[in-house]
Amino acid sequence: MNDENTVPASQASTVLNLSTDSGFYTDWKQEYQLDTEQAILSAGRTESIMLSTTRLISTLCTLLKLPHSVEFSSIDTLERFLVTVIDDAEGTSARNFVQQMPLYVFSVLSLIKHSLLLGAVERFSKEFILTLGIARKDFVGSIGVKLLRVVYAQKHHIYSSLRPSIKCEDMFVRFKSNKLILAAATVTAMLKFCGAVQERVVDQVVNQLSNECFVEPKNIIFLRDAILNVFN
Repeated sequence: MNDENTVPASQASTVLNLSTDSGFYTDWKQEYQLDTEQAILSAGRTESIMLSTTRLISTLCTLLKLPHSVEFSSIDTLERFLVTVIDDAEGTSARNFVQQMPLYVFSVLSLIKHSLLLGAVERFSKEFILTLGIARKDFVGSIGVKLLRVVYAQKHHIYSSLRPSIKCEDMFVRFKSNKLILAAATVTAMLKFCGAVQERVVDQVVNQLSNECFVEPKNIIFLRDAILNVFN
């Protein structure tokens, strides 16, 4: 994986939590639906500054040896906070906030513990990659963390590359606001780095993920290809 899109290498324990104790409850997808509805209202307002934000938070979490639940939850929370700031501030005020970003990052790091995108990627990786037996758990976990950092940092580029292909603006906003679909596409992209090159295997995983996310398989492939294009 091209490290120029990520932060410096993390500690040796840089892996996803892929234990059998998932910590998910029966209706775990309901939270994603609520998150999607909220994200639709603010779609596109913060994506352009997510590269620097992701790098800053990931670097600090590495230096402080904080778990990835804190890292990715902090990114989610700060992004939602940025939306509020952008709505309330204009011009100089907004620029001043961005300059004080490190202060807000430290504040968020001390408060947060739960990331929807990380949780879905961990669950999908455990259910649809580890069961294939194509890579060791620690390798899958390491690839997952690195790829998640790229996805967060390059969200603006990833979704901007897809915009011309979707005619309906409302459909596009709903598509890019859904973290379940993004998690599915991320896990599908992980297959490439885990050595799954057989089309039959990839199709099997995509079909399973499409059922989990209530979306057509082609939409997951659509987003997966945009993620992988970041490395080209």
